[in-house]
Amino acid sequence: MNAIIVSDLHLDSVFADPERFVKFIRTLPAGTALILNGDVIDNPLARLPDPARIALEEIIGESEQRRVIWIQGNHDMRFRPKRPGKVEFVGFFSIPGALHVSHGFKFMPFWRLADATLSVSNYLSAGGKRPLNVVRIIRRIPHAYSAMKNHLCQKAVRFARKNGFPVIICGHVHDACDITVNGTRYINTGAWTNRVAHYAQLDENTVSLGTFST
Repeated sequence: MNAIIVSDLHLDSVFADPERFVKFIRTLPAGTALILNGDVIDNPLARLPDPARIALEEIIGESEQRRVIWIQGNHDMRFRPKRPGKVEFVGFFSIPGALHVSHGFKFMPFWRLADATLSVSNYLSAGGKRPLNVVRIIRRIPHAYSAMKNHLCQKAVRFARKNGFPVIICGHVHDACDITVNGTRYINTGAWTNRVAHYAQLDENTVSLGTFST
């Protein structure tokens, strides 16, 4: 299988760059699947600004030409476009014995409480309040941010080893990396709200982490 995997687009966020993502998907070769690994949309309760709406329409249009898989993240698990095209909405994506793709938020402690907090933040921002960007807040506390990233990595690797996946790909923490832990490869595709956008490229049985800039 040939595929491109991205995470954390947050297309409607004030920190997003949906035009950059549209340029990116227009470069994808024919026949390459597009796997959206969670948090494509930042706030499912708010009206999409025009750049985000155009990017979403581009994604849906791509689903008519190539396989598009949308993995649920903590931000967009309750979101569905009115006209979804042929987009496949799933909780995770796996190739048995090869790799597992998960947004990663369910590997975090107290994720249900965090989800409830996010729902409140979404409700407030939909009413005109400035959205709460938890990752940007935690980044100001380096030890806390490092602990969060390490926790996700360790839990994801443990899951992969238990279930026979040599590679696991996550998002959620907005920090790209490609490391091997106890013989299991852990890739995080970062976030498209960052200055440098990352993606994972799957070519048959080979996975690599790349960057895209304009």
